[in-house]
Amino acid sequence: MRLINVDPNYIDFLKKDPRLSNVRDSKIGLSTNGGRKYVGVCLTVGEYLYYIPIHKGSKEMSKHGKTYTNASGIRKIKRSKFDIEFIERDKDGNEKLTSILVTACMIPIPSQAVIEYDISSEPNPKFKADFTDLMNWVNKENTLKIINNRVNKMYNTKIASLNSPSSLTEEERKYASYWVNYKLAEEKCKEWIGIQENKK
Repeated sequence: MRLINVDPNYIDFLKKDPRLSNVRDSKIGLSTNGGRKYVGVCLTVGEYLYYIPIHKGSKEMSKHGKTYTNASGIRKIKRSKFDIEFIERDKDGNEKLTSILVTACMIPIPSQAVIEYDISSEPNPKFKADFTDLMNWVNKENTLKIINNRVNKMYNTKIASLNSPSSLTEEERKYASYWVNYKLAEEKCKEWIGIQENKK
């Protein structure tokens, strides 16, 4: 799994369809210097490459109140039911939310919209260190299993919510309603590829 940028023109193309208004960028907490507006990881789901945006944990904690203190006085982070948190712990067990893989906002992307992101050439030393730590964690065998299992479960749940909603629980239908319509996004992905091919 690798860290990438996404062509902002592709993001804008998807968002032009009102049915895909919940497609998000990932500018939260990230510098946009050098055009680095959409940073995340990518993986294959079925026949498509899917992009999962990264949000900085500090912003998400202040926005959603993810931090709490347990009975022992240890600072803990609330886990999401679908997003995947990169959490660091100090020697006392206090947790710090470093980054979030926002699987709830994953989208299919064509290879033409992928802009490779080279951590080694990152000019900001803080981002360079943070992204290096993040990718070392992401590429651990156990983490990869968690990500793939979560993503595939979400994908299958969303498809079921579109094709046979009665097969899902009320809670599953509720969560799926927040996620991008993957099938529609895949159709738009094909359309974008065709547009780019016709430009040649």
